[in-house]
Amino acid sequence: MPMPPYLYHATPEGNAQSITQNGLEPRSVGGEERPYLSMSGTLQGATTLGRQASDIIFRVQSVNLNANLWSQRGAGNNEWRGTEVIAPQFLEYRRNLGNSTQTQWRAVNLYPQGIRGAL
Repeated sequence: MPMPPYLYHATPEGNAQSITQNGLEPRSVGGEERPYLSMSGTLQGATTLGRQASDIIFRVQSVNLNANLWSQRGAGNNEWRGTEVIAPQFLEYRRNLGNSTQTQWRAVNLYPQGIRGAL
C-alpha cells in the first residue's frame, strides 16, 4: 500500500521546540533492531500517551520521505515506522486542539506562532 499524503507525529508541547530545531529523529526501540520513528497515517491517529489539548502535531508530506525506509504497522495499518531523520524544513505544525488560529498548519520555522492563539 502506498504511503498516505501526510504522516503525523504528536508530542507534548515541551518537546516541540527541540523538534523545530532538530527535526524528528528515530528514538523508539520497542521490538525492533534499530531505533525508529513512529508516525500516524491519519491526523486522528497522532496522539501522545497523555493526549492534551496543548500537544503539538507535526506533519510531513510523504513525497519528502524515502518510502523504502518506512513500513506500516499496527491495527488498521495507520502506524508508520521509519528509520529516517526528518529535517525541520519538511515539517509543519499545529496545536492538537484549540481555536481556528491554533489548529492552522504552519511552517515549522514560524514556531511558536499561533500556539497560544496569537497571530
